Amino acid sequence: MTPLIGGRYRLIEPVGEGGMGVVWRARDESLGREVAVKRVRLAPGLDAASRAALCDRALAEARTAAALRHPSIVAVHDLIVEDGDPAIVMELVHGPSLEQVMRENGPLPARRAAEIGLRVLSALAATHAAGVLHRDVKPANVLLAGDGRVVLTDFGIATLVGGLPGTPVGTPGYTAPECLHAPALVHPPDPTGPAHALVHPTGPTGHGTVDGTAVQPTDPTGTDPTDRTAIQPTGPASARAGGAGSEAWSGAAGPASDLWSLAATLYTAVEGRGPFARDSAVATLSAVLTEPPAPSGSVLWPVLAAALDKDPHKRPGADRLRGWLEAVVQGPAATAVLPEPPRATPPGVRLPVALAALAVAALVGAGAVVVPQLGRAPASVAAAPSATAAAGRFATLPRACGLLTPEQAAQAVPKALIMPRENAECTWHQSLAKESRSLRLELEMQEPTGTHAEIALAADDFDSRREEAERSRKYSSVGKTSEITDLKGLGDEAMTWTVTGDRRPQTEVAIVFRVSNLVAKLTLRREVAQDPALPGQAGAAARSVVEALTR
Repeated sequence: MTPLIGGRYRLIEPVGEGGMGVVWRARDESLGREVAVKRVRLAPGLDAASRAALCDRALAEARTAAALRHPSIVAVHDLIVEDGDPAIVMELVHGPSLEQVMRENGPLPARRAAEIGLRVLSALAATHAAGVLHRDVKPANVLLAGDGRVVLTDFGIATLVGGLPGTPVGTPGYTAPECLHAPALVHPPDPTGPAHALVHPTGPTGHGTVDGTAVQPTDPTGTDPTDRTAIQPTGPASARAGGAGSEAWSGAAGPASDLWSLAATLYTAVEGRGPFARDSAVATLSAVLTEPPAPSGSVLWPVLAAALDKDPHKRPGADRLRGWLEAVVQGPAATAVLPEPPRATPPGVRLPVALAALAVAALVGAGAVVVPQLGRAPASVAAAPSATAAAGRFATLPRACGLLTPEQAAQAVPKALIMPRENAECTWHQSLAKESRSLRLELEMQEPTGTHAEIALAADDFDSRREEAERSRKYSSVGKTSEITDLKGLGDEAMTWTVTGDRRPQTEVAIVFRVSNLVAKLTLRREVAQDPALPGQAGAAARSVVEALTR
Protein backbone atom coordinates (compact mmCIF):
# COMPACT_ATOMS: atom_id res chain seq x y z
CA MET A 1 0.00 0.00 0.00
CA THR A 2 1.22 3.51 -0.84
CA PRO A 3 2.40 5.71 2.06
CA LEU A 4 0.10 7.84 4.21
CA ILE A 5 1.46 11.26 5.15
CA GLY A 6 0.08 13.79 7.57
CA GLY A 7 -2.12 11.05 8.98
CA ARG A 8 -4.67 11.39 6.17
CA TYR A 9 -3.16 11.78 2.66
CA ARG A 10 -2.56 8.53 0.76
CA LEU A 11 0.01 9.04 -2.01
CA ILE A 12 -1.06 7.34 -5.24
CA GLU A 13 1.32 8.31 -8.04
CA PRO A 14 3.65 11.15 -9.03
CA VAL A 15 2.11 13.45 -11.65
CA GLY A 16 4.82 16.06 -12.21
CA GLU A 17 7.80 18.03 -11.01
CA GLY A 18 8.31 21.75 -10.68
CA GLY A 19 10.28 24.31 -8.77
CA MET A 20 11.60 22.49 -5.71
CA GLY A 21 9.20 19.58 -5.43
CA VAL A 22 7.50 16.48 -6.76
CA VAL A 23 3.71 16.63 -7.11
CA TRP A 24 1.72 13.50 -6.24
CA ARG A 25 -1.86 12.54 -6.90
CA ALA A 26 -3.18 11.54 -3.50
CA ARG A 27 -6.39 10.71 -1.66
CA ASP A 28 -7.57 12.61 1.38
CA GLU A 29 -8.79 9.69 3.50
CA SER A 30 -10.66 12.00 5.88
CA LEU A 31 -12.81 13.72 3.23
CA GLY A 32 -12.75 11.00 0.58
CA ARG A 33 -11.46 13.24 -2.22
CA GLU A 34 -8.44 13.35 -4.47
CA VAL A 35 -5.86 16.08 -3.92
CA ALA A 36 -2.42 17.03 -5.15
CA VAL A 37 0.45 16.84 -2.66
CA LYS A 38 3.65 18.74 -3.42
CA ARG A 39 6.56 17.26 -1.50
CA VAL A 40 9.67 19.37 -1.39
CA ARG A 41 12.76 17.77 -2.87
CA LEU A 42 15.64 18.43 -0.48
CA ALA A 43 19.17 17.84 -1.71
CA PRO A 44 21.07 15.10 0.14
CA GLY A 45 23.71 16.16 2.63
CA LEU A 46 22.04 19.38 3.73
CA ASP A 47 22.86 20.52 7.22
CA ALA A 48 20.09 21.14 9.72
CA ALA A 49 20.07 24.90 9.17
CA SER A 50 19.76 24.55 5.38
CA ARG A 51 17.02 21.96 5.72
CA ALA A 52 15.10 24.19 8.12
CA ALA A 53 15.46 27.15 5.73
CA LEU A 54 14.05 25.11 2.84
CA CYS A 55 11.15 23.91 4.98
CA ASP A 56 10.37 27.48 5.96
CA ARG A 57 10.50 28.53 2.33
CA ALA A 58 8.12 25.78 1.21
CA LEU A 59 5.63 26.62 3.95
CA ALA A 60 5.88 30.33 3.07
CA GLU A 61 5.04 29.37 -0.53
CA ALA A 62 1.97 27.51 0.68
CA ARG A 63 0.82 30.35 2.90
CA THR A 64 1.22 32.76 -0.01
CA ALA A 65 -0.81 30.58 -2.36
CA ALA A 66 -3.46 29.81 0.29
CA ALA A 67 -4.15 33.53 0.68
CA LEU A 68 -5.01 33.82 -3.02
CA ARG A 69 -8.64 32.75 -3.52
CA HIS A 70 -9.59 32.89 -7.18
CA PRO A 71 -11.17 30.37 -9.59
CA SER A 72 -8.11 30.63 -11.86
CA ILE A 73 -5.56 30.12 -9.08
CA VAL A 74 -4.86 26.61 -7.77
CA ALA A 75 -6.37 26.23 -4.27
CA VAL A 76 -4.21 25.22 -1.30
CA HIS A 77 -5.93 23.02 1.30
CA ASP A 78 -3.34 22.10 3.93
CA LEU A 79 0.30 22.43 5.03
CA ILE A 80 2.09 19.53 6.71
CA VAL A 81 5.61 18.54 7.74
CA GLU A 82 6.39 14.84 7.49
CA ASP A 83 9.71 13.49 8.82
CA GLY A 84 11.14 16.99 8.71
CA ASP A 85 10.12 17.60 5.10
CA PRO A 86 7.32 20.02 4.14
CA ALA A 87 4.39 19.08 1.95
CA ILE A 88 1.67 21.28 0.50
CA VAL A 89 -1.79 19.82 -0.13
CA MET A 90 -3.51 21.44 -3.09
CA GLU A 91 -6.49 21.13 -5.36
CA LEU A 92 -5.95 18.38 -7.94
CA VAL A 93 -6.66 19.98 -11.30
CA HIS A 94 -7.89 17.44 -13.84
CA GLY A 95 -6.73 18.60 -17.23
CA PRO A 96 -3.63 19.15 -19.35
CA SER A 97 -1.32 22.12 -19.32
CA LEU A 98 -1.30 24.60 -22.17
CA GLU A 99 2.10 23.19 -23.09
CA GLN A 100 0.66 19.66 -23.38
CA VAL A 101 -2.28 20.86 -25.47
CA MET A 102 0.07 22.57 -27.93
CA ARG A 103 2.31 19.52 -28.07
CA GLU A 104 -0.61 17.27 -28.95
CA ASN A 105 -2.81 19.56 -31.07
CA GLY A 106 -0.58 22.34 -32.37
CA PRO A 107 -0.94 26.11 -31.97
CA LEU A 108 -4.23 27.58 -30.79
CA PRO A 109 -6.51 29.95 -32.71
CA ALA A 110 -6.04 33.57 -31.66
CA ARG A 111 -9.51 33.77 -30.11
CA ARG A 112 -8.92 30.74 -27.88
CA ALA A 113 -5.49 32.04 -26.85
CA ALA A 114 -7.05 35.41 -25.97
CA GLU A 115 -9.72 33.68 -23.87
CA ILE A 116 -7.04 31.80 -21.96
CA GLY A 117 -5.09 35.02 -21.60
CA LEU A 118 -8.07 36.78 -20.03
CA ARG A 119 -8.38 34.06 -17.40
CA VAL A 120 -4.68 34.15 -16.55
CA LEU A 121 -4.76 37.96 -16.52
CA SER A 122 -7.61 37.84 -13.99
CA ALA A 123 -5.55 35.49 -11.80
CA LEU A 124 -2.52 37.77 -12.03
CA ALA A 125 -4.62 40.79 -11.10
CA ALA A 126 -5.62 38.97 -7.91
CA THR A 127 -2.03 38.02 -7.09
CA HIS A 128 -0.74 41.53 -7.73
CA ALA A 129 -3.51 43.04 -5.60
CA ALA A 130 -2.25 40.82 -2.76
CA GLY A 131 1.32 42.07 -3.26
CA VAL A 132 2.47 38.81 -4.85
CA LEU A 133 4.39 38.18 -8.07
CA HIS A 134 4.11 34.80 -9.75
CA ARG A 135 7.48 35.08 -11.54
CA ASP A 136 7.14 31.96 -13.69
CA VAL A 137 4.13 32.35 -15.98
CA LYS A 138 4.64 29.97 -18.91
CA PRO A 139 2.63 27.34 -20.85
CA ALA A 140 3.56 24.52 -18.46
CA ASN A 141 2.08 26.46 -15.52
CA VAL A 142 -1.27 27.19 -17.19
CA LEU A 143 -3.68 24.29 -16.70
CA LEU A 144 -6.83 23.80 -18.77
CA ALA A 145 -9.11 22.08 -16.27
CA GLY A 146 -11.79 19.63 -17.27
CA ASP A 147 -14.44 21.80 -15.62
CA GLY A 148 -13.65 24.60 -18.08
CA ARG A 149 -11.44 26.67 -15.81
CA VAL A 150 -8.03 28.00 -16.76
CA VAL A 151 -5.83 27.60 -13.67
CA LEU A 152 -2.50 29.25 -12.94
CA THR A 153 -0.34 26.95 -10.87
CA ASP A 154 3.15 26.52 -9.41
CA PHE A 155 3.61 29.43 -7.06
CA GLY A 156 6.83 27.73 -5.95
CA ILE A 157 8.88 30.78 -6.88
CA ALA A 158 6.34 33.50 -6.11
CA THR A 159 7.70 36.09 -3.68
CA LEU A 160 5.94 38.83 -1.78
CA VAL A 161 6.59 42.18 -3.41
CA GLY A 162 8.78 44.08 -0.99
CA GLY A 163 10.26 40.90 0.49
CA LEU A 164 13.94 40.06 0.50
CA PRO A 165 15.46 38.87 -2.76
CA GLY A 166 17.15 35.54 -3.10
CA THR A 167 14.51 33.31 -4.67
CA PRO A 168 15.20 31.47 -7.96
CA VAL A 169 12.98 33.10 -10.52
CA GLY A 170 11.77 32.27 -13.98
CA THR A 171 12.45 30.25 -17.10
CA PRO A 172 14.54 31.47 -20.06
CA GLY A 173 12.33 32.88 -22.78
CA TYR A 174 9.45 33.56 -20.39
CA THR A 175 11.21 35.92 -17.97
CA ALA A 176 11.14 39.66 -18.64
CA PRO A 177 14.41 41.39 -19.51
CA GLU A 178 14.33 43.64 -16.43
CA CYS A 179 14.72 40.44 -14.36
CA LEU A 180 17.99 39.70 -16.17
CA HIS A 181 20.04 42.67 -14.98
CA ALA A 182 23.55 41.61 -15.90
CA PRO A 183 25.84 43.05 -13.17
CA ALA A 184 24.15 41.10 -10.40
CA LEU A 185 24.51 37.87 -12.37
CA VAL A 186 28.29 37.97 -12.08
CA HIS A 187 29.16 35.68 -9.19
CA PRO A 188 32.06 33.25 -8.89
CA PRO A 189 30.89 29.78 -9.91
CA ASP A 190 30.54 27.26 -7.10
CA PRO A 191 33.16 24.58 -7.86
CA THR A 192 31.24 22.08 -5.75
CA GLY A 193 27.91 22.66 -7.48
CA PRO A 194 26.38 20.33 -10.06
CA ALA A 195 26.91 20.96 -13.74
CA HIS A 196 23.22 21.66 -14.30
CA ALA A 197 22.07 24.02 -11.58
CA LEU A 198 19.86 26.85 -10.52
CA VAL A 199 21.88 29.93 -9.70
CA HIS A 200 20.33 32.04 -6.95
CA PRO A 201 22.00 35.44 -6.76
CA THR A 202 20.77 37.57 -3.88
CA GLY A 203 21.20 40.97 -5.43
CA PRO A 204 24.05 43.43 -5.93
CA THR A 205 25.32 43.00 -2.39
CA GLY A 206 24.61 39.30 -1.93
CA HIS A 207 26.29 36.05 -2.85
CA GLY A 208 25.22 33.40 -5.35
CA THR A 209 24.17 29.96 -4.18
CA VAL A 210 23.58 26.81 -6.20
CA ASP A 211 20.84 24.17 -5.85
CA GLY A 212 20.54 21.15 -8.12
CA THR A 213 17.51 20.73 -10.35
CA ALA A 214 15.71 17.60 -11.45
CA VAL A 215 15.54 16.63 -15.12
CA GLN A 216 12.13 17.21 -16.69
CA PRO A 217 10.75 16.48 -20.18
CA THR A 218 11.98 18.71 -22.97
CA ASP A 219 9.78 21.73 -23.65
CA PRO A 220 8.69 21.76 -27.32
CA THR A 221 8.36 25.53 -27.30
CA GLY A 222 12.09 26.02 -27.60
CA THR A 223 13.54 26.02 -24.09
CA ASP A 224 14.47 23.02 -21.97
CA PRO A 225 12.46 23.30 -18.70
CA THR A 226 15.55 22.25 -16.72
CA ASP A 227 17.43 25.12 -18.33
CA ARG A 228 16.62 27.74 -15.66
CA THR A 229 19.60 29.99 -15.38
CA ALA A 230 20.35 32.71 -12.87
CA ILE A 231 17.13 34.64 -13.19
CA GLN A 232 16.51 36.84 -10.16
CA PRO A 233 15.30 40.39 -9.60
CA THR A 234 18.30 42.47 -8.71
CA GLY A 235 16.91 45.92 -8.05
CA PRO A 236 15.41 46.99 -4.74
CA ALA A 237 12.41 44.84 -3.95
CA SER A 238 10.25 47.76 -2.92
CA ALA A 239 7.72 48.02 -5.75
CA ARG A 240 4.13 47.43 -4.81
CA ALA A 241 1.65 45.75 -7.09
CA GLY A 242 -0.59 48.01 -9.08
CA GLY A 243 -0.02 47.63 -12.79
CA ALA A 244 2.67 48.25 -15.34
CA GLY A 245 5.42 50.65 -14.56
CA SER A 246 5.52 49.99 -10.82
CA GLU A 247 9.11 48.81 -11.10
CA ALA A 248 12.13 50.80 -12.31
CA TRP A 249 13.82 49.91 -15.59
CA SER A 250 16.94 49.03 -13.61
CA GLY A 251 16.41 45.37 -12.91
CA ALA A 252 13.58 45.26 -10.36
CA ALA A 253 10.72 42.90 -11.19
CA GLY A 254 7.12 44.00 -10.77
CA PRO A 255 3.61 43.30 -12.09
CA ALA A 256 4.69 44.34 -15.60
CA SER A 257 7.18 41.46 -15.52
CA ASP A 258 4.39 38.92 -15.03
CA LEU A 259 2.42 40.54 -17.88
CA TRP A 260 5.47 40.23 -20.13
CA SER A 261 5.61 36.52 -19.26
CA LEU A 262 1.91 36.19 -20.06
CA ALA A 263 2.51 37.80 -23.46
CA ALA A 264 5.36 35.36 -24.14
CA THR A 265 3.05 32.50 -23.14
CA LEU A 266 0.26 33.65 -25.48
CA TYR A 267 2.75 34.15 -28.31
CA THR A 268 3.82 30.52 -27.82
CA ALA A 269 0.18 29.45 -27.80
CA VAL A 270 -0.52 30.90 -31.27
CA GLU A 271 2.89 30.21 -32.84
CA GLY A 272 3.92 26.89 -31.25
CA ARG A 273 7.30 28.40 -30.35
CA GLY A 274 8.42 31.07 -27.92
CA PRO A 275 9.05 34.63 -29.17
CA PHE A 276 12.75 34.38 -28.29
CA ALA A 277 13.26 30.61 -28.59
CA ARG A 278 16.75 29.63 -29.67
CA ASP A 279 18.78 26.43 -29.64
CA SER A 280 20.11 27.00 -26.13
CA ALA A 281 19.33 28.91 -22.97
CA VAL A 282 22.32 31.18 -23.57
CA ALA A 283 21.05 32.18 -27.00
CA THR A 284 17.49 32.57 -25.66
CA LEU A 285 18.61 34.88 -22.86
CA SER A 286 20.67 36.93 -25.28
CA ALA A 287 17.64 37.28 -27.59
CA VAL A 288 15.43 38.41 -24.71
CA LEU A 289 17.96 41.10 -23.81
CA THR A 290 18.94 42.39 -27.26
CA GLU A 291 16.55 41.29 -30.02
CA PRO A 292 12.91 42.00 -30.89
CA PRO A 293 10.47 39.08 -30.84
CA ALA A 294 10.00 37.23 -34.09
CA PRO A 295 6.97 38.76 -35.91
CA SER A 296 3.75 36.74 -35.86
CA GLY A 297 0.97 36.56 -38.42
CA SER A 298 -1.68 36.23 -35.71
CA VAL A 299 -4.29 38.91 -35.06
CA LEU A 300 -2.81 38.93 -31.54
CA TRP A 301 0.56 40.15 -32.82
CA PRO A 302 0.04 43.91 -32.18
CA VAL A 303 -1.08 43.13 -28.62
CA LEU A 304 1.81 40.78 -27.93
CA ALA A 305 4.42 43.06 -29.50
CA ALA A 306 3.34 45.91 -27.22
CA ALA A 307 3.33 43.69 -24.12
CA LEU A 308 6.78 42.28 -24.97
CA ASP A 309 8.45 45.70 -25.05
CA LYS A 310 11.80 45.52 -23.30
CA ASP A 311 11.01 48.68 -21.31
CA PRO A 312 8.40 47.87 -18.64
CA HIS A 313 7.30 51.52 -18.58
CA LYS A 314 6.21 51.29 -22.22
CA ARG A 315 4.17 48.11 -21.88
CA PRO A 316 0.37 48.21 -21.60
CA GLY A 317 -1.04 47.93 -18.11
CA ALA A 318 -3.39 45.16 -17.07
CA ASP A 319 -6.56 47.11 -17.90
CA ARG A 320 -5.44 48.01 -21.40
CA LEU A 321 -4.20 44.48 -22.04
CA ARG A 322 -7.56 43.13 -20.90
CA GLY A 323 -9.42 45.41 -23.29
CA TRP A 324 -7.26 44.33 -26.22
CA LEU A 325 -7.70 40.63 -25.44
CA GLU A 326 -11.46 41.12 -25.16
CA ALA A 327 -11.44 42.77 -28.60
CA VAL A 328 -9.73 39.70 -30.07
CA VAL A 329 -12.38 37.49 -28.46
CA GLN A 330 -15.10 39.67 -30.01
CA GLY A 331 -13.76 39.17 -33.52
CA PRO A 332 -12.81 41.37 -36.49
CA ALA A 333 -15.47 44.01 -35.84
CA ALA A 334 -13.88 44.88 -32.48
CA THR A 335 -10.19 44.76 -33.41
CA ALA A 336 -10.09 48.43 -34.45
CA VAL A 337 -9.14 49.21 -30.83
CA LEU A 338 -5.93 47.17 -31.09
CA PRO A 339 -2.60 48.97 -31.29
CA GLU A 340 -0.80 49.45 -34.59
CA PRO A 341 1.48 46.55 -35.57
CA PRO A 342 5.12 47.35 -34.78
CA ARG A 343 7.69 48.28 -37.37
CA ALA A 344 10.21 45.64 -38.44
CA THR A 345 12.41 46.64 -35.49
CA PRO A 346 10.24 47.70 -32.52
CA PRO A 347 11.43 50.92 -30.85
CA GLY A 348 11.48 49.55 -27.30
CA VAL A 349 14.45 50.08 -25.02
CA ARG A 350 17.22 47.61 -25.87
CA LEU A 351 20.02 46.71 -23.55
CA PRO A 352 23.52 47.04 -25.02
CA VAL A 353 24.92 43.88 -26.57
CA ALA A 354 27.90 44.07 -24.24
CA LEU A 355 25.59 44.03 -21.22
CA ALA A 356 23.81 40.96 -22.54
CA ALA A 357 27.12 39.30 -23.21
CA LEU A 358 28.16 39.97 -19.62
CA ALA A 359 25.00 38.32 -18.33
CA VAL A 360 25.37 35.30 -20.59
CA ALA A 361 29.04 34.94 -19.69
CA ALA A 362 28.08 34.79 -16.02
CA LEU A 363 25.60 32.01 -16.74
CA VAL A 364 28.14 29.97 -18.67
CA GLY A 365 30.71 30.52 -15.95
CA ALA A 366 28.31 29.17 -13.37
CA GLY A 367 27.86 25.99 -15.39
CA ALA A 368 24.14 26.54 -15.55
CA VAL A 369 23.30 26.00 -19.20
CA VAL A 370 21.84 22.94 -20.92
CA VAL A 371 21.29 22.77 -24.69
CA PRO A 372 17.68 21.65 -25.25
CA GLN A 373 16.34 19.28 -27.85
CA LEU A 374 13.75 21.20 -29.77
CA GLY A 375 10.50 19.52 -30.74
CA ARG A 376 8.91 20.03 -34.12
CA ALA A 377 6.45 22.86 -34.61
CA PRO A 378 2.93 21.42 -34.13
CA ALA A 379 0.29 21.56 -36.82
CA SER A 380 -2.42 24.21 -36.67
CA VAL A 381 -5.94 23.46 -35.49
CA ALA A 382 -9.37 24.64 -36.55
CA ALA A 383 -10.62 28.05 -35.49
CA ALA A 384 -12.82 28.31 -32.41
CA PRO A 385 -16.54 28.88 -32.90
CA SER A 386 -17.93 32.36 -32.53
CA ALA A 387 -20.44 33.41 -29.88
CA THR A 388 -22.92 36.18 -29.30
CA ALA A 389 -21.72 39.51 -27.96
CA ALA A 390 -24.71 40.44 -25.81
CA ALA A 391 -24.12 41.93 -22.37
CA GLY A 392 -23.89 39.46 -19.47
CA ARG A 393 -26.66 39.21 -16.88
CA PHE A 394 -24.38 38.85 -13.85
CA ALA A 395 -22.09 41.57 -12.54
CA THR A 396 -21.21 39.68 -9.35
CA LEU A 397 -21.10 35.99 -8.53
CA PRO A 398 -24.30 34.79 -6.82
CA ARG A 399 -23.99 32.90 -3.54
CA ALA A 400 -24.28 29.21 -4.43
CA CYS A 401 -25.83 28.18 -1.11
CA GLY A 402 -28.57 30.78 -1.56
CA LEU A 403 -29.83 29.38 -4.88
CA LEU A 404 -31.71 26.45 -3.31
CA THR A 405 -34.14 26.72 -0.43
CA PRO A 406 -33.84 24.12 2.34
CA GLU A 407 -37.00 22.48 1.02
CA GLN A 408 -35.64 22.27 -2.52
CA ALA A 409 -32.32 20.83 -1.37
CA ALA A 410 -34.11 18.31 0.86
CA GLN A 411 -35.83 16.77 -2.16
CA ALA A 412 -32.42 15.51 -3.26
CA VAL A 413 -30.55 15.26 0.07
CA PRO A 414 -32.80 15.08 3.16
CA LYS A 415 -31.51 16.47 6.45
CA ALA A 416 -28.30 17.68 4.83
CA LEU A 417 -25.37 19.50 6.36
CA ILE A 418 -24.63 22.63 4.29
CA MET A 419 -20.94 23.20 3.52
CA PRO A 420 -20.26 26.47 1.63
CA ARG A 421 -16.99 27.44 -0.01
CA GLU A 422 -17.26 31.19 -0.43
CA ASN A 423 -19.86 32.17 -3.04
CA ALA A 424 -18.65 29.86 -5.79
CA GLU A 425 -19.47 26.46 -4.32
CA CYS A 426 -21.96 24.82 -1.97
CA THR A 427 -22.35 21.20 -0.88
CA TRP A 428 -25.37 19.64 0.83
CA HIS A 429 -24.11 16.43 2.46
CA GLN A 430 -25.88 13.65 4.31
CA SER A 431 -23.93 10.81 5.90
CA LEU A 432 -25.88 7.73 6.94
CA ALA A 433 -24.77 4.45 8.47
CA LYS A 434 -25.05 2.55 5.20
CA GLU A 435 -24.44 5.22 2.59
CA SER A 436 -23.76 8.88 2.00
CA ARG A 437 -25.50 11.29 -0.34
CA SER A 438 -24.36 14.71 -1.50
CA LEU A 439 -25.45 17.53 -3.78
CA ARG A 440 -22.81 19.97 -4.98
CA LEU A 441 -23.32 23.22 -6.87
CA GLU A 442 -20.30 24.97 -8.44
CA LEU A 443 -20.49 28.36 -10.17
CA GLU A 444 -18.10 30.15 -12.49
CA MET A 445 -18.88 33.63 -13.78
CA GLN A 446 -17.15 35.55 -16.54
CA GLU A 447 -16.82 39.13 -15.34
CA PRO A 448 -18.70 41.76 -17.40
CA THR A 449 -16.60 43.80 -19.79
CA GLY A 450 -17.19 46.96 -21.74
CA THR A 451 -17.04 44.98 -24.98
CA HIS A 452 -19.47 42.24 -23.83
CA ALA A 453 -17.00 39.40 -24.24
CA GLU A 454 -18.27 37.67 -21.11
CA ILE A 455 -20.98 35.57 -22.77
CA ALA A 456 -18.58 34.39 -25.47
CA LEU A 457 -16.16 33.30 -22.72
CA ALA A 458 -18.93 31.52 -20.80
CA ALA A 459 -20.09 29.72 -23.96
CA ASP A 460 -16.53 28.60 -24.59
CA ASP A 461 -16.32 27.43 -20.98
CA PHE A 462 -19.47 25.33 -21.53
CA ASP A 463 -18.05 23.83 -24.74
CA SER A 464 -14.78 22.98 -22.99
CA ARG A 465 -16.68 21.13 -20.29
CA ARG A 466 -18.53 19.11 -22.92
CA GLU A 467 -15.24 18.15 -24.57
CA GLU A 468 -13.76 17.11 -21.22
CA ALA A 469 -16.84 15.04 -20.39
CA GLU A 470 -16.56 13.30 -23.77
CA ARG A 471 -12.89 12.50 -23.13
CA SER A 472 -13.74 11.17 -19.70
CA ARG A 473 -16.51 9.01 -21.15
CA LYS A 474 -14.15 7.48 -23.70
CA TYR A 475 -10.91 7.15 -21.78
CA SER A 476 -11.56 7.22 -18.03
CA SER A 477 -10.54 4.08 -16.18
CA VAL A 478 -12.62 5.01 -13.13
CA GLY A 479 -16.30 4.19 -13.46
CA LYS A 480 -18.55 4.16 -16.50
CA THR A 481 -19.92 7.38 -18.00
CA SER A 482 -23.16 7.49 -19.96
CA GLU A 483 -23.79 9.34 -23.20
CA ILE A 484 -23.82 13.11 -22.78
CA THR A 485 -27.35 14.38 -23.40
CA ASP A 486 -28.50 17.92 -24.12
CA LEU A 487 -31.23 19.29 -21.86
CA LYS A 488 -33.73 21.64 -23.46
CA GLY A 489 -35.33 24.49 -21.55
CA LEU A 490 -32.71 24.68 -18.83
CA GLY A 491 -30.94 28.04 -19.02
CA ASP A 492 -29.32 29.03 -22.32
CA GLU A 493 -27.80 25.57 -22.81
CA ALA A 494 -27.44 22.49 -20.65
CA MET A 495 -26.18 18.91 -20.74
CA THR A 496 -26.19 15.91 -18.41
CA TRP A 497 -24.53 12.55 -17.93
CA THR A 498 -24.37 9.79 -15.32
CA VAL A 499 -21.32 8.06 -13.87
CA THR A 500 -21.56 4.69 -12.15
CA GLY A 501 -18.72 3.26 -10.08
CA ASP A 502 -16.99 0.04 -11.09
CA ARG A 503 -15.02 -0.51 -7.89
CA ARG A 504 -17.70 0.33 -5.34
CA PRO A 505 -21.42 1.08 -5.48
CA GLN A 506 -21.82 4.72 -6.49
CA THR A 507 -24.03 6.66 -8.87
CA GLU A 508 -23.44 10.29 -9.81
CA VAL A 509 -25.59 12.53 -12.01
CA ALA A 510 -23.94 15.66 -13.37
CA ILE A 511 -25.76 18.59 -14.99
CA VAL A 512 -23.84 21.52 -16.49
CA PHE A 513 -25.82 24.55 -17.59
CA ARG A 514 -25.18 28.12 -18.67
CA VAL A 515 -27.21 31.21 -17.87
CA SER A 516 -25.79 34.22 -19.73
CA ASN A 517 -22.20 34.74 -18.50
CA LEU A 518 -22.42 32.14 -15.73
CA VAL A 519 -21.77 28.39 -15.99
CA ALA A 520 -22.90 26.05 -13.22
CA LYS A 521 -22.28 22.39 -12.51
CA LEU A 522 -24.68 20.48 -10.27
CA THR A 523 -23.64 17.01 -9.11
CA LEU A 524 -25.90 14.62 -7.18
CA ARG A 525 -24.10 11.56 -5.81
CA ARG A 526 -25.35 8.55 -3.90
CA GLU A 527 -23.45 5.46 -2.75
CA VAL A 528 -25.70 2.90 -4.42
CA ALA A 529 -25.20 0.87 -7.58
CA GLN A 530 -28.34 2.27 -9.21
CA ASP A 531 -31.03 4.80 -8.37
CA PRO A 532 -33.56 5.54 -11.14
CA ALA A 533 -34.85 8.54 -9.17
CA LEU A 534 -31.48 10.31 -9.11
CA PRO A 535 -31.64 12.00 -12.58
CA GLY A 536 -35.08 13.42 -11.82
CA GLN A 537 -33.97 14.76 -8.45
CA ALA A 538 -30.88 16.36 -9.99
CA GLY A 539 -32.97 17.88 -12.77
CA ALA A 540 -35.45 19.35 -10.31
CA ALA A 541 -32.61 20.92 -8.30
CA ALA A 542 -31.05 22.36 -11.47
CA ARG A 543 -34.37 23.90 -12.55
CA SER A 544 -34.72 25.50 -9.13
CA VAL A 545 -31.24 26.99 -9.45
CA VAL A 546 -32.01 28.41 -12.90
CA GLU A 547 -35.26 29.91 -11.61
CA ALA A 548 -33.36 31.58 -8.77
CA LEU A 549 -30.75 32.91 -11.18
CA THR A 550 -33.29 34.36 -13.61
CA ARG A 551 -35.73 35.90 -11.13
